[in-house]
Amino acid sequence: MSPIYVRPEREQAEHDRLIRFLQAEYSRKLEAVANPGDERVAAIKVGTATHFPDLVLNDGNRLAGVVEIETAASVNNLETMAKWVPFCKARVPFHLYVPVQGYEAAMRLAHAHQVKAAEVWTYRPASEGFDLVRMFVDP
Repeated sequence: MSPIYVRPEREQAEHDRLIRFLQAEYSRKLEAVANPGDERVAAIKVGTATHFPDLVLNDGNRLAGVVEIETAASVNNLETMAKWVPFCKARVPFHLYVPVQGYEAAMRLAHAHQVKAAEVWTYRPASEGFDLVRMFVDP
């Protein structure tokens, strides 16, 4: 969990459920290690700082990608500066997941802070998982 923002309990539960859902999806091709809630299992180093993204994707011993999931209330300027900016500097694909209603704000924040995401996805809960729509792909 970010030291900047504490999610409401309902949003945190949905966030952690999406982490587990995506971990299963990404695990089909890569090793996906999750950091749900307060867990600190997989870290990445960006410069001299250590970060704990929601999912760390590995291909063998090599870092292959970083996934960050936001909720409606966490699509904000502080989260962008604390997480998105360092993750896009990790020299691996950065995948950002935001709720459907947070897409416009996320794109404005990404543009304002020069965040280059490989993909931006929107999500909404569904009865058996999540509805995911890829809204942006970096060519």
